[in-house]
Amino acid sequence: MKWRQPVAIILIIAFFAVFSPSASGAVKKFIPVKSGMEEALEAFIGARNAFANGNIFQKNKEYEEAVKYYVASLRLWRNENVYFNLAQCLLALKQYDFAEWSAAKGLEISNLKDDTVNLGSFMVLLGNIYYESHNTKKAKDAYNFALRLPISEEGYSFVIERIESMDCDGLSPVH
Repeated sequence: MKWRQPVAIILIIAFFAVFSPSASGAVKKFIPVKSGMEEALEAFIGARNAFANGNIFQKNKEYEEAVKYYVASLRLWRNENVYFNLAQCLLALKQYDFAEWSAAKGLEISNLKDDTVNLGSFMVLLGNIYYESHNTKKAKDAYNFALRLPISEEGYSFVIERIESMDCDGLSPVH
């Protein structure tokens, strides 16, 4: 009886070796599954690299190429800085509607983060978009709102000069 137990184990092992799904090729090669953290990290790194490439093209005034990289970055990771730079490029390309959309999306993210510094920058950018598209009323509103937010001394001087250069229709900048 003692010999039957080892023989039974050997038969069971042989049975599974011959009739197992992997022996017949039914089981595919093992492909490790990425964790959510790994996927998020890959998306972040890809977005960061696309953003960096967009910045290089924007610095060289190759706005159409920069737009491609910024859009690629946004497909991977939504970020207010990418929206800001994308809006600047679209403004340079005179794509005012898309520039306004991009600035508004970035403004929305900054607002959710309660980032008043970025809010000021986005309001100046929106003012520039409206100014360049000859929408004086919206430009003045955006610039006046920007003056209520933290902006740099240089930004403040720029906004004051821009408002003064427009026909103010009785509106004065807020100090």
